Amino acid sequence: MVKANDKSYLIRKGQQTVEFPCDYDAEVLAGSLHNTLLGIRVLARTSAIKEKVHRIADFSLAILNK
Repeated sequence: MVKANDKSYLIRKGQQTVEFPCDYDAEVLAGSLHNTLLGIRVLARTSAIKEKVHRIADFSLAILNK
């Protein structure tokens, strides 16, 4: 059974099925993506430029497609 606080579970499953790269530790990658999502939420609530938010999101998704 998966614990609710195990943010790296989906990353590990994706690495096992070769959907996500194994170049990164699953815990580190999950933490990085979680941090990026929190940052995007903050930027979206401020006067951030929409293109900047999109660039950050695109970069994080590119890591998963590496």
